[in-house]
Amino acid sequence: MRALIEAGDPSRHGGKAVALAVLARAGLPVPPGIVLDVEEVTAVAEGRAAALVGEIAAWARARAPHGVVVRSSAPAEDGEHASFAGLFASRFAAPAVAALGRAVAEVRASASGPAVTAYAAARGLPPPTGTAVLVQPAIRPWSAGVLFTRWGEDWRIEATLGLAVLLVNGEVRPDVHTGRGERIAEKYVVALPAAPEEAGLPPGEWISWPAGGRSKLVFSDDHLVYARPSTATGRAPALDPPGVTAVRELGREAAHVLRHDALDVEWARDHHGRLWLLQARPATAPSAPTPESPPGSPPLPHDPPPSGDPALAGEPSSRGRVLAGEAASPGAASGAAAVILDAGDAGRMPDGGVLVCGPARPELVPALVKAAAIACADSGLLCHTAIVARELGKPCVTGLLTAPEVVRDGDLVTVDGDRGLLLLDPGGLPPEAPAHRPPPTSRGPRVVSRPPAVPEPCVLAVDHRTRPLLADPGALTRQGVLGVLLPHGEPTEETAQVSPLAGGGLVRWLSAPRPLPHELWAGDPTTHVTRQRLILSPSSTPPPGPPSPPGSTGEGR
Repeated sequence: MRALIEAGDPSRHGGKAVALAVLARAGLPVPPGIVLDVEEVTAVAEGRAAALVGEIAAWARARAPHGVVVRSSAPAEDGEHASFAGLFASRFAAPAVAALGRAVAEVRASASGPAVTAYAAARGLPPPTGTAVLVQPAIRPWSAGVLFTRWGEDWRIEATLGLAVLLVNGEVRPDVHTGRGERIAEKYVVALPAAPEEAGLPPGEWISWPAGGRSKLVFSDDHLVYARPSTATGRAPALDPPGVTAVRELGREAAHVLRHDALDVEWARDHHGRLWLLQARPATAPSAPTPESPPGSPPLPHDPPPSGDPALAGEPSSRGRVLAGEAASPGAASGAAAVILDAGDAGRMPDGGVLVCGPARPELVPALVKAAAIACADSGLLCHTAIVARELGKPCVTGLLTAPEVVRDGDLVTVDGDRGLLLLDPGGLPPEAPAHRPPPTSRGPRVVSRPPAVPEPCVLAVDHRTRPLLADPGALTRQGVLGVLLPHGEPTEETAQVSPLAGGGLVRWLSAPRPLPHELWAGDPTTHVTRQRLILSPSSTPPPGPPSPPGSTGEGR
């Protein structure tokens, strides 16, 4: 174990840690950290280094009020020709021995997972044999995001409130800043590292906001809390003009120190305006095509309508319907669509088909490697899916929110990665056997913090304000409330149907849909959805209730 600033051997400490060490020694604002080399990580994962984990926990308790982030730093990661963007695991954890040991083991296990292995093979690289690990205090920022210091002849910043984890995963529409102008998106859900007093809070409770004030808790999971900002905060830019200037200057300094003109920089900024440099790696592939506007042309539009809406304007009728998204990776390719919404179905991706998916999680990389092109619901052009698609030379369109619902397996489709379009041919290939049809794409019931004004299938988050409503479950049922979301350990009737949440808490069903949903969701259905998986209780019998309302059951996307 050594201080991050002392890391210097890429074969032992990995590319990410060594780059950050170089930047820290040059005086750039890199958060402090410690690095475990490949051998130490193996010892921790195998349970042979209890004393070492104890030292890490003591270090973290003295420096990390919001816990730590445990990050991979593999020798092959963040290289000039292969980034492995988003394929190795990162974990947020409490500064406790058990949590830290588990986080290190999970990061190490990801190095031999199918996503990393498939990507390495596609890039002609040997599979990684292990990874170093970087442990840093978790930053609880006002805003965060990604800067590409070169984007064609321009530069590009994508920003959001809170941590950048939702942005790089493609789960939120980002604010965009370029030399041509800006486009501001409304933010509905923000990810933050959990404070100690926030652990175990039920949805609907209030948590502190980085700049003061409070925000409603939506979910908590893996030492992160997901909160809803105020309407005014959600509609305002995550970065003000001085912030944009500061992020660009940070990128210029990092490019000078690392001697790379084109960098992919992850940054975070606190409510005092202080910037932190979290990662810097070479931009490994040409940027996506962005039509350049002539001088004097208008800036980027402010908060555009949701991407992925069917559009017909300007397209010949012989080409069928068109879904408009964002041009994330250049080129065009046609093929039979494979609609894959679950990592367990990645194996049925045909060679040369078109992958149509929701947010493209790392578990879908084996399917992405086999695909001729990708059409996904991820948002933004700097998300991990878009970066990997550009590295692999796969045409890719992001922001196609409705594609997994509109496209069917076997449809002949064309991905136009130059214009950001998915062309749907109604006379395409015949569909596959019904067994291969994707599951229903309904997200299951929505979590609400108060009973809806217009009845809709939903789950009510119970807090001190809504708890009195439990005295009249019949009234809740008439308002569409299917169940109530309670903190874990809440007493409940023995005969009640209960579904624990994977991240803590449980749902007590008042009038359970049949079959029970597998997920809950919260957020805005056209821009961002935060999901939480339910652990079903097969031994329980659902209470009597009406048939499931349309759109209230099935797997989440």
